[in-house]
Amino acid sequence: MRRVLLTSLMSLGLMSVVTAKPDVVVMVDTIKQLYTEALNEDIPYDLKKYVSPELKALLEKDSEAAEKRGEIGCVDYDVVMQAQDFQADELKKSLSFQALTNKVLVNFTNFGEEQELIYIMSFDGKRYLVGDIIQTDGSSFKNTLQQCERESHNT
Repeated sequence: MRRVLLTSLMSLGLMSVVTAKPDVVVMVDTIKQLYTEALNEDIPYDLKKYVSPELKALLEKDSEAAEKRGEIGCVDYDVVMQAQDFQADELKKSLSFQALTNKVLVNFTNFGEEQELIYIMSFDGKRYLVGDIIQTDGSSFKNTLQQCERESHNT
């Protein structure tokens, strides 16, 4: 009787077998993977593979505009590290992740300065992507790129 009831409930969709990781774990794992790649000093990492199509387009526009002008773009630092350089050992020891609703909070210390970033996550139907990064100073990375793009069109 119990087996029949369970089978009936499952076929009606009232009960599901949970085999996938909870969303918060997947979001944190995504950001942990980003930092694993970013901290590998032997191989450059590609932030664009972790971001939403909208943020990726902004990053690409910034790179293209800078290349045309022969200059550094709006992003003249590593947004993930909040610096142009980093101390890998210090950063690895202090790195922590906390899942929030549709966000991942990341804290670390780099060159003695505490950093706190909030990764705003979105789900594209297949995986979690970074839609924006709230930086240590409270500014939106996405808004910074959008403002820079507007300013470059006006010059």
